[in-house]
Amino acid sequence: MHTRGADLVIEDLEIEAPHAGEVAVRLVATGVCHSDLNGLRGSRELPLPMVLGHEGAGIVEAVGAGVTTAAPGDHVILSAIGRCGRCAECVDGRPWLCAVAGATIFSGRLPDGTTRLSLRGRPVYHWFAQSSFAERAVVPEGAVVRIRSDVALEKVATLACGVSTGLGAVFNAARVEVGSTVVVIGCGGVGVSAVVGADLAHAGKIVAVDIADDKLAFARSLGATHTVNARSEDAVQRVREITGGGADHTFECVGNPVTLTQLVEMIRPGGHGYVVGAAAPGTRFPFPTDGFIRNKHLHGVMQGNVRATVDIPRYVDLYAAGKLPLDRLVTRTYPLDAINDAIAALEQSVGRGVVVFG
Repeated sequence: MHTRGADLVIEDLEIEAPHAGEVAVRLVATGVCHSDLNGLRGSRELPLPMVLGHEGAGIVEAVGAGVTTAAPGDHVILSAIGRCGRCAECVDGRPWLCAVAGATIFSGRLPDGTTRLSLRGRPVYHWFAQSSFAERAVVPEGAVVRIRSDVALEKVATLACGVSTGLGAVFNAARVEVGSTVVVIGCGGVGVSAVVGADLAHAGKIVAVDIADDKLAFARSLGATHTVNARSEDAVQRVREITGGGADHTFECVGNPVTLTQLVEMIRPGGHGYVVGAAAPGTRFPFPTDGFIRNKHLHGVMQGNVRATVDIPRYVDLYAAGKLPLDRLVTRTYPLDAINDAIAALEQSVGRGVVVFG
């Protein structure tokens, strides 16, 4: 990415060998996520040029000094948040809130403040300290999640961020109970993953809300028991009718002020709402306080509160056992030279797209 909003350009870059605490990975596949679209077109200030991509999966080629959790030949997924393992949040068992990763993912640099990429001798910057829209990447050791070698990497790459975010919101943040009512607002990649998670958790009613009928049909095929088209009907009223006054757990997976306001109004008294979608920097949303003091709870959720080295291998095992339908969530694949088509499809296609490297 040389210019914000313009097409990405395919170029040959120089890449350094991994420094101490880093891992070099040959990418086999990478998911294409709305966060990449936000990086391309959003308002957040970023250093340029930059290689986007943050849902990589591949095979370890080399490791830097001191690396103990990965070795050449390992099959790995590159978590969008690479824990440092030393900050207060990591030590407290909340690696999704890692202070080092939080300061790094939009900086364009690796945790030591430098880059491993260059173009004709000039620095090229990293996205999420990963930059997986490339055939190779050098990443912090804390981003590397070793997985079993008998699954297709192009099928599990989206577990690096989007799919794990939806699943983790249900399993980790909400701990959805058997038979509880669940509402998912937004049926993109994260939202339909939350639908799948709610189904796996044996929720009772699972209500999918979107403005696109094809996405609603897709959500129903993945476990939603009810669908609501917010373009053609009052979504809040309809959800309250279906759930008998509001849901036990409501997940907003869009990051839009309108849907965030709806989120609060769809929560039943004593219920919980989860802000899962990544809104643009500075986004604010108002909501009526009527009824909020009836013990409604509102939570922010970062990458599904996922403990990457624990949860991602578990999700891979669920896929291998035929219980997690990643084959259906990934609906299209692209070569790297079609990356701009893959990004454009984010705004209009059902399911997830993945770039596969030859």
